[in-house]
Amino acid sequence: MKRNESVDPGVIISRLKKEVIELKAEIAMLKGGSQKDHLTGEDVDRCNKMVEDFIRTDDPSQTLVLPDRLLINQCFYHFRSMYK
Repeated sequence: MKRNESVDPGVIISRLKKEVIELKAEIAMLKGGSQKDHLTGEDVDRCNKMVEDFIRTDDPSQTLVLPDRLLINQCFYHFRSMYK
């Protein structure tokens, strides 16, 4: 049995863009991530904003895409500071 379904192309494009970002981050992690030894203030601010947006949203599909161990650590530090 075949069903005719109409799918919004915008939804498909958004889903594919998100998947591309996640796959690029995964590849970066597998390759060792960036070789930076510290984060810039801009990196920290961006990471903190991502954490805050993640916490505030009710969207179950919201994820944090972090291709770098330093960004991952920063996000955990920010989670901890918000928790305390």
